[in-house]
Amino acid sequence: MIKTLSESVAVYGNMDWFSVAEQPDSMDSLPAEFAEAKSLWEQSGKQCTDDVIAKLQQYVNAWFVAVNLDGWVDYISDKDYGEFIATKVRVVGLDFKESPIPLCKAEAWFNVTLKEGISADSIQSWVADELDGTLYGAISFGWEIDGEDLEDLDLTFGDNAGAEGIIWNGSY
Repeated sequence: MIKTLSESVAVYGNMDWFSVAEQPDSMDSLPAEFAEAKSLWEQSGKQCTDDVIAKLQQYVNAWFVAVNLDGWVDYISDKDYGEFIATKVRVVGLDFKESPIPLCKAEAWFNVTLKEGISADSIQSWVADELDGTLYGAISFGWEIDGEDLEDLDLTFGDNAGAEGIIWNGSY
């Protein structure tokens, strides 16, 4: 039996080493934590430490965008156009070989509201049978950074080394 959260299911998603679609011109456009994190990363021999992650964790977010899935309107609530912001995001890796915004590896959990009358088992069958397990197509990660120089930039993922999305039946 799939765990349900009232009329929703928990969805887990991750993205392996994503880069932003557009980089700012310099580190000067970003909050000071970015330069501090890069300095810590370099001091640690280009290793991502807990201190590096702690500096930038607050800027990473994730979204579940149901419109990216065929047939979503039959299963997922269309309130808010089927878009759900992550209830929890955890950065698990950062790499400044791309800069000023580093490559990022992250995972997230979402509470996805189902249409009335749709059970958690129904959505599990839809994902397995009709989507061929490709729930990851609805998972999007990006950076949420305020700044006048950043307003016109797309700071969501532009490229990634792989993604996963599953109905989650554990705690988080």
